[in-house]
Amino acid sequence: MARKHYKAEEIIQHLRTMELEEGKGLKLEEIAKKVGVTLRR
Repeated sequence: MARKHYKAEEIIQHLRTMELEEGKGLKLEEIAKKVGVTLRR
């Protein structure tokens, strides 16, 4: 499967969304699934 190439604006929006959701107490795995990205640790 081909990788999606995100624009800078999309990355910033994802990071903002993740930060807001994390403040609500959601786990990073849940947030990543909601945003549609994969966590790599």
